[in-house]
Amino acid sequence: MSERSAPPGGAPSAPAWPADEWQGPVLAVRLSSLGDVALTTGPLGLLRRRRPDLEIDLLTRRAFAPALAGNPDRCGVRIADGEAAPGRRYGTVLDWQGGARGRRAAQRYAPGARRIGAPRASLHRRLLVWGGQRIPAPEPFVVRLARSIAGARVALDELVPRIVAEPAWREWSAARLGSRPRPEAGWVALAPGAAHRQKAIPERLIAEVTEGLLASGWGVVRIVPPERGQQTPVCASEGGEGAWRFAGDLAPVIALLDQVQLFVGSDSGLLHVATGVGTPAIGIYGSTVPALGYAPLGHARAIGVDLACRPCHIHGADRCWLGHRRCWSELRAAQVWEAVRALLPQASLPE
Repeated sequence: MSERSAPPGGAPSAPAWPADEWQGPVLAVRLSSLGDVALTTGPLGLLRRRRPDLEIDLLTRRAFAPALAGNPDRCGVRIADGEAAPGRRYGTVLDWQGGARGRRAAQRYAPGARRIGAPRASLHRRLLVWGGQRIPAPEPFVVRLARSIAGARVALDELVPRIVAEPAWREWSAARLGSRPRPEAGWVALAPGAAHRQKAIPERLIAEVTEGLLASGWGVVRIVPPERGQQTPVCASEGGEGAWRFAGDLAPVIALLDQVQLFVGSDSGLLHVATGVGTPAIGIYGSTVPALGYAPLGHARAIGVDLACRPCHIHGADRCWLGHRRCWSELRAAQVWEAVRALLPQASLPE
């Protein structure tokens, strides 16, 4: 089936979309994780353009709610906090979480609403792990969500995430960066961490990238993974004049990513937040691959080592099953520079 595009101004066009018949308000359910919640903003925008008349809410965890604050598509946020009854009665629920958690959330927050699911591709992604990239890749996550709206494949360029930093936090972040000498080339946010160890960028590579960026006139802001018990990242800046760090929820991190000129990070949620605010982004993939369906969209590039053993896990393993960790040991900073040049041809980078 051919790809579909949203009609100009949301005007109906043939063939009809499933969403044309939905009764509002609509509750979309995506509880986790950060990257998935950030990516839902693209399909939510598609729905808004098709059905500007609908009231739309996203049900998610409190920690991820800032990704929808100031959303340009006028989507509300419901916090999944265990309420027994919803604050409003929904006509349609988009179960974009799936599984038992999605069903329970739909029943709790939208009882009696028409439930619409989306393809999960769980088996297909596992087949990609078992069989390697010799088999066709599953549809990207955002395309699967959009299929529930349009009834067919939607072009990826219509599904780029859209995230807006809160004005107060944007001003705060600009002031923090402005208090330091402005780097000649601009600011780079580095986010090497990940929930699974084999997705986290090794310190050896991060040190090499940081050294090259600083030597080329960039300022580096490093986003440190949250400590145990924390829900959101902590940020630290490093450079020739010492370091500083600040703690806070996701909102200031979004604002920081909105202010920098480049993002370099692992296959993690912050990669999709960076693309959502429009910052050029490089995703460095270790044990996972973009073909699993979570490649960065928009002004972004994904890099990794071409190995028969990749991917070794759909979410990123905690250890290398073969013991060699070649997906990381064979990655070099030169590959990062090549990707940056593709995004920013005039960028100042090591030779």
